[in-house]
Amino acid sequence: MIYEQLYLEDSFCQPQNRSIVENGDFYTRPDIDFYVMPLDKNDLNDYESMSVSYKFNMDSINIPWYIKPIRSYIKRLNPNEQLSYGTSITRLKSRLGNSYLLIDKPYATDLGAKVVRIEFISNK
Repeated sequence: MIYEQLYLEDSFCQPQNRSIVENGDFYTRPDIDFYVMPLDKNDLNDYESMSVSYKFNMDSINIPWYIKPIRSYIKRLNPNEQLSYGTSITRLKSRLGNSYLLIDKPYATDLGAKVVRIEFISNK
């Protein structure tokens, strides 16, 4: 159903599905296991040229004090590298030509963190 809303109707990214974020568009619902991030034309061009990485800014949730120092090492995800994390992002292009990134929640919530913002970071 969610894929149909995205692919056929472009109707999933509505205010009621918007996730709490600092900056950017980020959508989800409790009953699905991924976040949806619409791509604008500039982001899409960068994505297709593989000239960007993704920076995940996360809030800690009930993380023991001894785990917090390693947070900085898992904030970056670069699907250009051959990492298992690369499979946690999927690009979907709708029938109307709009593009979205689908980000798996299991990756985003690893070690008790939640994503609050996703940014494109230039690899140049």
